[in-house]
Amino acid sequence: MGIYRKIRSLPESGKPGDAREPPRGVTVSRTAASLLREALENLGVRHPFGILGVHNTEIYDELARSGSITPVLVTHEGGGAFMADADSAAVPASERR
Repeated sequence: MGIYRKIRSLPESGKPGDAREPPRGVTVSRTAASLLREALENLGVRHPFGILGVHNTEIYDELARSGSITPVLVTHEGGGAFMADADSAAVPASERR
């Protein structure tokens, strides 16, 4: 499994520490990062802007595997917001969804 954790369902109690293994015969092979990458590709996102950190490394690893998404790493949230705004304004109206 490495650093990628497989998605597990919470028990009826809903307590995070009580997570159980999936029932026998059920294989969960998709990670949350792979589901996010697929969703962003389906939405047509080309440049996600963000700050790389310990808690989102798996997401950026998965985005690096995409052929259509190029992540843009920033050092400050404000700068990333301005870059995203400028990037969205630079896209021709015919290419917008």
